[in-house]
This record gives sequence, structure tokens and C-alpha cells, in this order.
Amino acid sequence: TTTRTVALGPGDAELVAGARLRAARMQPYLASAVFALVPVPEPGYGTFGIDRWWRVYMDMEVARDWGVEATAAVLLHEAHHMVRDHHGRADRMSVTGAQARRWNLAGDAAINDDLVADGIPVPDPVLPRHLGLTDGGIEEAYFRHLVKEPDHGSHDSCGSGAGGTPLPVEIDLGPDAPGVDGVDDVDAGAIRRAVAHDVVRSQDQGVPVSPGLVRWARDLL
Repeated sequence: TTTRTVALGPGDAELVAGARLRAARMQPYLASAVFALVPVPEPGYGTFGIDRWWRVYMDMEVARDWGVEATAAVLLHEAHHMVRDHHGRADRMSVTGAQARRWNLAGDAAINDDLVADGIPVPDPVLPRHLGLTDGGIEEAYFRHLVKEPDHGSHDSCGSGAGGTPLPVEIDLGPDAPGVDGVDDVDAGAIRRAVAHDVVRSQDQGVPVSPGLVRWARDLL
């Protein structure tokens, strides 16, 4: 298991910086969360995933294949997992290890539903209709439906930050450990409140914001 965070190389750092800026233009109210994410290069991992301390594990070869636009979309997806507190909500729903895949699916469907509706190019998104669910629902409702169904398929975990099974590549230390970056629970709460204010302000100014995110923001505030 890795025990410390490693910086991105110069070229990869430039790609991630460009993707963050693009993500912040796509959904400006998510900017605080997108820029709070802590990139952790993970060669050979094959995708992106997130832990509960806001660390995004990135296979930069995959990101280079995706390009800036799709990488920005995936960063938004991971930021939504953190903003919506999917790991905390999984705890409150008493999601077991055996159910973690279905909770992760429920979260992915709720997020991607909103992103795709916003025209954001998420690579190969899992959507509610793929799971026999209706658009515009919330994670807990999706999860309650999914746990009644046979658990087929092999959906990869997005990581502990999504309330899914922890990734094999996850750093198993909190952000207070020496040489380890991350966002602690106090700062995470402040970021969520800042995003919630930005969501409500955007809606009040007539900016299109998904109903699910507005509902989340107003509940939080």
C-alpha cells in the first residue's frame, strides 16, 4: 500500500490544471470542490478513483487518451462524489461491504444523470436507465431499488470516497500524516457549504442547475 502522495510530472500537472479550469467553466458552482481535489498519479491503474480524503487516483496515460475535455468531466464526477458526501451517506445508510458496489452504482447514476443533462462528456457513463431506474432520482432511492435486485455485472469501484469498496491503490492514512496530502473532515464541511451557497446563488441568477444538486444544497444550508 502506498503511504505518501507523489507529485505529478510537469506535463501531467499541466493537463490536470487545464482539466480543472475546464471543469470549473463547465459547472462553476463546483469550482471550490474541483480545486480542492488532491491528484495522486497511479500508473497502470486504468481509470480514476477517489478516497474519502479527496485524493483522486489518476492513471495519467488514460487521462492523456481522454484529453482535457473528458478528463474535466471525470474530475467533476469525482468532485460530485465528495460534495454529495457519498461515503458519509453510505455510513448513515448502513451500507455493508457486500452492498458497496450497488451504493457506488446508485451514486454514479445520480451524478452522471446530472452531468449528461448538462452536456458534459463523461466517458461511458452509467445512467439510471441502464439500471432500470428513472431519471432525476436520489442516491438513497436508487440504492433501495438496487439492493432488491440480483447483483449482476462487474462495475468498478470509484473508491472509498464514493462509499464504494476501497481501491487497492488507496493511501490508508489521513491527511494529518507526515508526507500525505488530503482534505480533512472540517475542511470538507467548509467546501461543501461553499459549493452549496454557489449552487443556490447560481440557481437564483437563472443558471441551469440540476434539481438533485439544488435539493442537496438547500438541504445542507
